[in-house]
Amino acid sequence: MKKVLLMTALAFSFSIAHAKEIKLPSGSYLETCENCYIDCETERLTCDCKRINKKMNKGTSKKLTECEGKTLSNQDGSLECD
Repeated sequence: MKKVLLMTALAFSFSIAHAKEIKLPSGSYLETCENCYIDCETERLTCDCKRINKKMNKGTSKKLTECEGKTLSNQDGSLECD
C-alpha cells in the first residue's frame, strides 16, 4: 500500500512540475485575454477573451497546430492566428 501511495505521489508531483514548464504562445491576445491554459492532450489554447463590447467570451479556444509559426490575437473575443 505504501508503495502505491508513493508512486501516486511521485506521478502527481511530476505532472505538476511538467505543467509549470508549458509556456503560453506569444501574441497580442495576452493583453485582452485571461485565465489562459493549454490542454496538452487536445493541443488547444483556451482563454476568456474580451469582446469589442467589453464583455468576456469565456472558454474560447484555438488548436495550436493551426497557428504554427504565427502569433495569436483576440478578434472580438475569439482566438485567431495572425
